[in-house]
Amino acid sequence: MALGGCVMDRCFIVFVILIGVCLVQCAPSEEPPTAPSSVTDEGGQSDTEDEITQTISDSAEATTSQPAETTAAPVEPTTVGESEPTKGVETTQNEEEATTAASATEPDISTNSTPSVTPGPVAPSIVNFTLVDNDGNTCLIAMFSAIFKIGYYSGNKDKSTLKEASLPLPQEAETDGKCSDIYSPAILKLNWFGNYALKIKFATDQFNGSESETGSWCVKSIRFNYDSGDKKYFTDAINPGSKSVRTLEDITLFDTPLKSSYVCQTQDNIAMESDDSKEKVILSIADLQLQPYDIEDGKLSEGSLCEADKEKQRRIDSTVPIAVGAALGCLILLVIIVYAIGRQFGALGTGYSGYKSVD
Repeated sequence: MALGGCVMDRCFIVFVILIGVCLVQCAPSEEPPTAPSSVTDEGGQSDTEDEITQTISDSAEATTSQPAETTAAPVEPTTVGESEPTKGVETTQNEEEATTAASATEPDISTNSTPSVTPGPVAPSIVNFTLVDNDGNTCLIAMFSAIFKIGYYSGNKDKSTLKEASLPLPQEAETDGKCSDIYSPAILKLNWFGNYALKIKFATDQFNGSESETGSWCVKSIRFNYDSGDKKYFTDAINPGSKSVRTLEDITLFDTPLKSSYVCQTQDNIAMESDDSKEKVILSIADLQLQPYDIEDGKLSEGSLCEADKEKQRRIDSTVPIAVGAALGCLILLVIIVYAIGRQFGALGTGYSGYKSVD
């Protein structure tokens, strides 16, 4: 009986270890969903415009290629003895020839190798902007991280290279704009470095005399001004100077119920272009919480999640029951296996089948 008890103790230890391993293996893994783009480009563009759009929308192509360096092997000096003075002259000549050969194999450092993409920050920081009305009350709050991906041509008219500049939105941007009630447009203006400006226009579906409290607000337009002559971000840009791009006509972004803020952690890409469609910019915005109307006590109202975040939450909610069910299934299977092994070892230790005769 002592042997049987010892065996059962060991089986119990094995059982506990297997349960731990099973729970670790059954832990769910989650892949973050990809946010759909809010704005799509219209068709009928020229080949040059398609090339710009393809370049600035694919961040994986924004790596900089650098020329490989060639290092010449060092020449070991030859030891010259006192009894052979003539070898010193030959050694000096050999060293000069080796140095000349090494210099010939090294790349010309005076050659300027221009990268295909102007480097920029990968992860912009979250910025916070507020507007106040004439009474000093907060009337608009915007918190988000943003980076502008600008396609431009570098070089000269005979030989040009398509590049991309990445401009982050800094916290130091000056805030301006217009507060409004739900019957008029509200405007948020951000200016920085004297050469860059972002203007966001908001509107609602309400009009004077309407009494509905179930309406919504949205972003109706976004305009961005920049200077392609800024050498900090643009390298030898063709036709440098002030540029202006905007979103497409009749768009609706961030549609949100009144008295609610818009919340979206997932990155969204918004396309903008100039009136002649020559300049194209992608605004990548993430970690967004925004409210232009009905702010009370200077605080954001309850958030309304974007569709991308809702889909992500649905995936998490559907993964948890599956993980719990899988863990319970593994646990039941392990209990059955350990029970069967325990009975088998008990039968072997006592020398009988496990059932006692009634005789």
